[in-house]
Amino acid sequence: MGDARPVVVLGAGVAGMVAALSVAPWPCVLVSPEAPGRGGSTELAQGGLAAAVGAGDRPADHAADTLAAGAGLCDAATVDRIVGAGPEVVALLADLGVAWDRAAGEEVEGREPAADPAPWALGREGGHGRHRVVHAGDRSGAVIAAALADAVAAAGHVTHLAGEATGLLTGEDRVTDVRVRTATGERDLAAAAVVLATGGFAGLFRDSTNPATNAGAGIVLAARAGAVLGDLEFVQFHPTALDLTDTPVGRSETAAGRPPAGRLPLLTEALRGDGAVLRADGQRFVGEVAPRDVVAAAVHAQRLAGRRVELDCRGVRGLEEFTALAATAAAVGLDPRRDPLPVCPAAHYTVGGVLSDARGRTTVPGLWAVGEVACTGLHGANRLASNSLLEGVVTARAAAADVLSAAGEPAESAAQSADLAGTWHDGWRSPVGAERTITADAAEAALATERLLGDGPARDPLVGELLSTAAGVARRRDEVHRALTALEGRPGPDALVARLVLRSALRRERSVGGHRWVEEQGRPTHRAGAVA
Repeated sequence: MGDARPVVVLGAGVAGMVAALSVAPWPCVLVSPEAPGRGGSTELAQGGLAAAVGAGDRPADHAADTLAAGAGLCDAATVDRIVGAGPEVVALLADLGVAWDRAAGEEVEGREPAADPAPWALGREGGHGRHRVVHAGDRSGAVIAAALADAVAAAGHVTHLAGEATGLLTGEDRVTDVRVRTATGERDLAAAAVVLATGGFAGLFRDSTNPATNAGAGIVLAARAGAVLGDLEFVQFHPTALDLTDTPVGRSETAAGRPPAGRLPLLTEALRGDGAVLRADGQRFVGEVAPRDVVAAAVHAQRLAGRRVELDCRGVRGLEEFTALAATAAAVGLDPRRDPLPVCPAAHYTVGGVLSDARGRTTVPGLWAVGEVACTGLHGANRLASNSLLEGVVTARAAAADVLSAAGEPAESAAQSADLAGTWHDGWRSPVGAERTITADAAEAALATERLLGDGPARDPLVGELLSTAAGVARRRDEVHRALTALEGRPGPDALVARLVLRSALRRERSVGGHRWVEEQGRPTHRAGAVA
């Protein structure tokens, strides 16, 4: 790669920014529609980052909780590698300016602050056996995004390009260029390497904690380039999104003919780890710190039965420290110090994605994938809370190291570039079995390039309704079949993602983790939430 073509990183959340910073000294073009750190999921993350930094905690304990949450489908080697890097990632981000909350000295379960060699305050979230989540108030993602954005702005080798990738161009059996749409038109960027860091597709669902821009752009790009995808049926639903329609402001707006629309605010899981309880019509019904798939399914079942589900935060210690919560509640006419908050499950995280190995390599030479867009094998059937930011940093650094290994130095000969396709799969190992993978055929991929007729919304509203109905918390096979029939031949990238998700769901016959068939709701499962 000695022709000094830049490394092109698509996406500027935590994974994209870390990848861009880590490919130095190679020149890097960081492509995203908005400024680095803005517009995606990173800045919305509230809980924090999971790492075994507390007294008595070990990466092995963190790994055990990750494996349990993943319901037996995690790749053990990937889990050990990523959670083992947790303490190093916490220190790295602190060095970059992330102001983690400091321990105040109070005694909490699983941690003795007086003897704790780590200075950080630790929260507990669903699926964790102890307090393990470092955080910056309840705005951890925004703090991390701001620190990384400052580092990117100061990095002389990184250039930000405001735009959106619309295609990957190939030649000599590898990705060679990226087609980017900017405010001035489309242009092709010659690339020494392309790193996908575009996030997931949870924004396609009607009820989502994600911005609508999180619509699987990277999955579409990779699928059209022939990449193998994995575990797309596993979508994580956060159990405690604020149900805007059931708030004072929401009810008033609905009565006026303006029902609330758009992204649902997230009520961080850290609240439940610090004592908030879930009630349906006043009665507790699930263990608040059970894995997310368990709690989301329980909340969904209560709501289907016609019960009002609320998160009662009045018993949370240090509730005044949750400033984002206070602002969110106040905007809809509620006060968490006084009012239980109405909640509902909402699409939150894409567990599967573009298949990638330990180095971030996809099945297409010249294309790496990191963060939420990648299927790494870390999460199995259900992500352990607060493992996503950790995964973003670790996979981005691994991919950057591999890019540099393949690239050498910018002044070297271009011979390495020509040989990349021939050596790409040397040592490549899939983190999931072949039965968990899927690809798009040429005709299906071609449909993704077509636009719907008319000047409608950026997102396809039919896709949102069909995914929410057929691929929600609990699924019915007949609904999945009906949705696939409705989407057959439908143009656009949203429809391509939806078809791939629904086809993946049909292939998985048994309920597990974030994939649950309604027909099996009454059967014993591999685990169940119990009232603590």
